Amino acid sequence: MEKEIDKKLEEAISSLRSVTPEYSKLGLEMFKAHGGSMYLMDLYVNAAINRAEHLISAFCDLIEKRNFLVAAPVLRMQLDNLFRLRAAWLVTDLNGFVSAVLNGVPIKNLKDKNGNRMSDRFLVDDLCKERPELKSIYEHTCSYVHLSDQHFFAMIDDFTNEGKIRIHASKSSDNVPLESYLEACSAFFQISGIMVSYIQGWILTKDQKM
Repeated sequence: MEKEIDKKLEEAISSLRSVTPEYSKLGLEMFKAHGGSMYLMDLYVNAAINRAEHLISAFCDLIEKRNFLVAAPVLRMQLDNLFRLRAAWLVTDLNGFVSAVLNGVPIKNLKDKNGNRMSDRFLVDDLCKERPELKSIYEHTCSYVHLSDQHFFAMIDDFTNEGKIRIHASKSSDNVPLESYLEACSAFFQISGIMVSYIQGWILTKDQKM
């Protein structure tokens, strides 16, 4: 059974790594769209693509090394990448939004088309209306970003009937079930796919510009 899961995990990592060339292909397609015209949004989208490629590489390396405690926060960072990329779809003045971000204004200080401040919580809740399955991924991975109960349980190897506890400190998360690694890979792949759909949406929009 463990060998079967190991094989599935290898396949999941391979599938994730295959997303990187897809991102690169979309980036090239984006810059060629509309006769090669350049928009501020191209820079914003490319920044998200660049970040995503780095995150995928790091996440896959960490999964291969069975370092779940660090892989989980990287998964959370890819979620953040998606939320912030999508924020551009929520504003009225796209160029003004991107210009503000490029000038260092935090997205949480900017407002959507309805006057809502785009805090992390707002961006999460807004997307989760369309993609409710992301809510549990977000909440679970957030607990790995800061020292929490997840890190406490991750160091426990065993409880004895005498009330004794055996703990460890290690560079790998060998006591995390392989199923958890598979679930994390699946979540990362799903999030990356949603990002692809937004990038494709921008390319289509750009090509239709006069």
